[in-house]
Amino acid sequence: CSTITGTVNGEPISESVTLEDAPTIDGATNIVATSASTSTPNTDEIGPKSYLITGNVGDVNVVVHLFPFEGGQDASYTDAVALFKAQVEKLNS
Repeated sequence: CSTITGTVNGEPISESVTLEDAPTIDGATNIVATSASTSTPNTDEIGPKSYLITGNVGDVNVVVHLFPFEGGQDASYTDAVALFKAQVEKLNS
């Protein structure tokens, strides 16, 4: 788990990034999956998760970044993988 800190509009933020188990998808190589959630420093408040999946199809880099839903609900890792897989299949067709 890595942490990134900084400010947004003068407000301090902290983002924790975690390496997830990368999905195995036929036709794609070098797949990396991460999740991230933001928090406010010096509090226990942790925001909803987003997911980022990257990989290669030949010499094309495929990136899917699924952000949290409105209302503060975590993004779905399953949905992120499905979107990534759909992109890979389209490129391989």
